[in-house]
Amino acid sequence: MDAVDGFALRLEQNGQGPVVWVSGELDIATAPLLSDCLDDFNGQPVTIDFSGVTFLDSSGLAVLIWSALARRSRLAGAAWRSADADEGL
Repeated sequence: MDAVDGFALRLEQNGQGPVVWVSGELDIATAPLLSDCLDDFNGQPVTIDFSGVTFLDSSGLAVLIWSALARRSRLAGAAWRSADADEGL
């Protein structure tokens, strides 16, 4: 999908729906890329895999929170799930 200075997004499908694989630093410079990606799902449940994330700041966290809130307001019961987040994040 997108790649900026070591940051990358990759979209795949599994048996439960779309999976967004995030790698690199999720920060003020890259958070808008994830936000744009998540907006494309229009309330559809999506799994976000953080196994490749090396750094997460408040900008990245804000994208996740706002995305979840927007999904709930658009479609009752819609949710995102995280997978394999590093314990150090």
